[in-house]
Amino acid sequence: MALVAARESPGRAFLEALLRPYAQIVFSNDWPVGALVLAAIACTPGLALATLGAVAVAGVGTLLFGMGVPAVRAGGIGCIAVLTTLALTAFAPGGGSPVPAIVFGGLLSVLFAASFQAVFANVALPTHALPFIAATWVVHLALRAMPASGSFANLLQPAAWLPADLWQPSWLDVPAAIVFGHGMVPGALILLAILVYSRIGFLL
Repeated sequence: MALVAARESPGRAFLEALLRPYAQIVFSNDWPVGALVLAAIACTPGLALATLGAVAVAGVGTLLFGMGVPAVRAGGIGCIAVLTTLALTAFAPGGGSPVPAIVFGGLLSVLFAASFQAVFANVALPTHALPFIAATWVVHLALRAMPASGSFANLLQPAAWLPADLWQPSWLDVPAAIVFGHGMVPGALILLAILVYSRIGFLL
């Protein structure tokens, strides 16, 4: 009974809602894995804050659209919102502003996730990729038609506490690219997240 109570504690529910979206980027449901992925993204602090905002928007949108707390805790929709934010920042359009992009991207993640889940419900296929691609393209195309009022490049400023040498190109850019990033520290943290989740996945 104590174990069940711990699982249902508000603190654990919060950690799952916050960190599972990041864990699911490497196909895990464990919030410690999500913490490592978030730490990798946090090597660019502005980008980490943007993705946290996307998770919050997706969570609120999920509740507003009546999908319930379990859907928020599952993290799938939040994962789509995080990936959409990462892609929009990495491939920033010439117009628009980061804040509306994060908000609209998060809400579209909810709508597209619900839509594709309904379409593929009978075949039990995961639907992360299609909603992510759809939300990213819709927001990206819309931002192209808007006047520029903010810079996505500001979100990509590296953390001041990381030496410049650690951002030099290396083979660790490969795992860092999973979160649309680069650098030795982000790459190492992503590898560690994969190792914690699955030793077989790490070896592959």
